[in-house]
Amino acid sequence: EEDARRLLDHVMYRFVLLREESNVELFQLGRISLSQYAKLIDGLLARPSGGVFPCLLVLSMVETIAQRFTLPWEIDAQGINVADKASGTGGDICIRRGGERLLTIEVTERQVDASRVRATFRAKIATAGLRDYVFVVHLERVQEEARQQAEKYFSQGHDVSFADIREWLVNSLVTVGAEGREHFHSRMREHLGGSEIPKALKVAWNDEVEKLTR
Repeated sequence: EEDARRLLDHVMYRFVLLREESNVELFQLGRISLSQYAKLIDGLLARPSGGVFPCLLVLSMVETIAQRFTLPWEIDAQGINVADKASGTGGDICIRRGGERLLTIEVTERQVDASRVRATFRAKIATAGLRDYVFVVHLERVQEEARQQAEKYFSQGHDVSFADIREWLVNSLVTVGAEGREHFHSRMREHLGGSEIPKALKVAWNDEVEKLTR
């Protein structure tokens, strides 16, 4: 019985290895309407991804805005599951111009309370002298005490704010137009095609894209 259990464990281990080594081709649609993009975003944000989908969606949109309007931005993004301190960005995404920090974005799926805002201010905003810091999050996950704390920092001269991830993404897709939406789609597929992205998330992308054709 013990030998059979070990054999089963080994077979399962080999299965996982083969699954991860397999190449997952990411689906692409020729044209996606604005309403379809909204559905795609909703589907990806609803998928458990360890924060990968939200971060890549926001990063792809920032890159799209810069490209679409020819903005002289330098966009730095920390690696997946890399601490801010180690990456040097001070957040998930940092936008610079000529070396000057313009905006620091923290993308989060977790609840934001006052203690988190205070900790972020002490460890990142005050320490690095960040002028504009925004949490991109589902707004219903931001506690009222967190909003009040951010308002206190604003009154002291620090721009700490919150933006709803879904609404910001969809509204930005409107702003960048059809050409920008195509670029956004391309950037998402390029980021998801990276070797560090788990195969399960690539399959999840394909599932959500396939739903648009049903």
